[in-house]
Amino acid sequence: VSMQNDLFVGCRLSLNDRQSTELLAGMITDLQGRGLVFSVEASRRLGDSAKISLELQSFQHIHDDETLYALRNDDYIQLSFTKYF
Repeated sequence: VSMQNDLFVGCRLSLNDRQSTELLAGMITDLQGRGLVFSVEASRRLGDSAKISLELQSFQHIHDDETLYALRNDDYIQLSFTKYF
């Protein structure tokens, strides 16, 4: 049965610096040794008018009897650069 006996570990880091550096990361693992899902979001300003961001999500070892099975091939990574005017 999916979503039972799972462990979630996460952290949020905000450096409170001039560049507004932030990191948000989390991981869910099945304690019976089956699935693993992890996610990372990070961002940092570059000067006064630009920002770089990273988003990552990955699904590992998802078995066909789990709720997340439809997402097993939907790993995702995005790196973005935003310029403000």
